[in-house]
Amino acid sequence: LFAGFLMYPFGCIVGLGQAATFIIPDAILADIIDYDELLTGTRTEGMYTVLESNLQQYVEIFAGVLPGILMGFSGFQNNGGCVCGCGVSCSSPFVRWDCPGDIGYACTNDLNAALVAGDPLRAAPCTQQNAGVIFWI
Repeated sequence: LFAGFLMYPFGCIVGLGQAATFIIPDAILADIIDYDELLTGTRTEGMYTVLESNLQQYVEIFAGVLPGILMGFSGFQNNGGCVCGCGVSCSSPFVRWDCPGDIGYACTNDLNAALVAGDPLRAAPCTQQNAGVIFWI
């Protein structure tokens, strides 16, 4: 109960920080545009806003694409190479996962159901990745 009570003030603080990251840069950009007009006598806000938009796009491209490329080169397999399991529903209600070399059977499709065969505490292979992928994660 006490931990849940602390979430509201913490959420407000995080919200203020997020709002500041969206509001302050635009306010600073507006001041830069006005100061440039004061110095040069011409209004060139288009140049500044295009530059700001392009910088944001370049950062998003590298931040969005580079991790995927690194993960691909390090041997990442989507869903651990499994056909189903780990969030992807299996066609049979008694199959928990269907991976190359291992199939997990249970009496129900409940995630907490004990496995019928093999070590009941073994992890689903779809959660396993090689050491190169784990290094980048």
